[in-house]
Amino acid sequence: MGNTAGKRGYLWLPRLCKALTHQDLLKTNLCKWCDSTPPACEEKVCYSNCNLNSYCEDPYEICVAIWRQDNESIRISTLCHNPHRPIENLMVPNYNTSHCIMTHQPSEEGIIYICGCVDEQECNDKLIFENHTNGDKEVIPVAAISLLPPLLVAVMITVIFYLCRTQKQRKRTKAWGGKPGQSPALLEAGRSAEREEKLSVLMDESPTSTNPTCASSRPAELLPIELDEMVGKGQFAEVWRAKLSHSRSGQYETVAVKIFPCEEYSSWKNESQIFTDTSLKHDSVLRFLTAEDRGTGPRREYWLITAYHSRGNLKDYLSRHILSWMDLQKMAGSLVSGVAHLHSDYTLPFGSKVQEQPCVDTMRDIVLHGRGRPEIPSSWLVHQGMHFLCDTITECWDHDPEARLTAHCVAERFNLMAQMDCDDILNNNTDNEASKTASPGGEHQDSDGSRNMQ
Repeated sequence: MGNTAGKRGYLWLPRLCKALTHQDLLKTNLCKWCDSTPPACEEKVCYSNCNLNSYCEDPYEICVAIWRQDNESIRISTLCHNPHRPIENLMVPNYNTSHCIMTHQPSEEGIIYICGCVDEQECNDKLIFENHTNGDKEVIPVAAISLLPPLLVAVMITVIFYLCRTQKQRKRTKAWGGKPGQSPALLEAGRSAEREEKLSVLMDESPTSTNPTCASSRPAELLPIELDEMVGKGQFAEVWRAKLSHSRSGQYETVAVKIFPCEEYSSWKNESQIFTDTSLKHDSVLRFLTAEDRGTGPRREYWLITAYHSRGNLKDYLSRHILSWMDLQKMAGSLVSGVAHLHSDYTLPFGSKVQEQPCVDTMRDIVLHGRGRPEIPSSWLVHQGMHFLCDTITECWDHDPEARLTAHCVAERFNLMAQMDCDDILNNNTDNEASKTASPGGEHQDSDGSRNMQ
């Protein structure tokens, strides 16, 4: 029985030790623990700016913060320490509180404050200076030093913004042909003249003209457009009917404006690149005027400005109307004509004889031994001027080097082509088309059938 009781006593001893250890850990303090950090101050309260913390190993240790200030900087040290023992020849006063109240300590190595606190996690992070004369004198310089970097950054940003704005105004003044000291009224007159000239260029172009430069970069002067009414809305943009002013007299043209929000920039860019393709010029393709970037910041919008068709888009029109036979012919002819223009077949030179990436030996056999030459489309030969140009090109491809045209001869032919009567070329072209239409088996639908419905 005695041995059994002894064994039971030994079994209870580790459990008691574990219980005491766990209880002691519950009483330990969680403190900030950094060797040296710069404080951040606001009035009479400063923060240690320490990102590290740790539980004190000894339950008798408290959270301590030491403030050191010399002529160059201010540093804060945070740690766990037993208040009954000195730290750097200093004793921690008034530590039985949950707030870390800084107390000045005399020292020959500069200004030193120290504080201690318990019963609150990371209580040595917030440093409170008492409301006395010495504390006020020390906290005010600290606050000033802490606020100095943000103030310097704000001043630098202001100066940079002013310089950029001044430089931008100088570039704009130079772009309008003005001088830095020129009157604003003269600059405004120049802007008005430039805007009217830009509008006249847009209006004088052919119905399928495009302006690639406007879509690739932001215009120096936006078009005078007044939005009238939203006529459609899709997944990526809104379509508005708008008025494009031509002059101050009140004349305007009705246009369509497709407005993309800021987050749909990629969609606007893709459509701009498509519209600015010069190969899209066709009577059955929507006439494109320009692309603009308007607004700043989150309110920035991206505009596509095109011709306006009062009957709206094809889907809405067909859902509300029944087409007559004549309307069906015109609409289908216009649609097919536009699609045929956009999807015209194109083959590379010698495309019917070689693969996509022929080697040098294959091309040598075709050009030198087989005397092959690129095929010229027959439609090019209808126009008298193009026929003349194609003949010149063909003669430059002659297999016999002695029979080829010299560079001087080609230059003379181009001079002759420039002196040719344009009216004669046009009349000859019209006669050729008329004879082709009147020839047997050469009947073609009138080109009027491929026009857009207005």
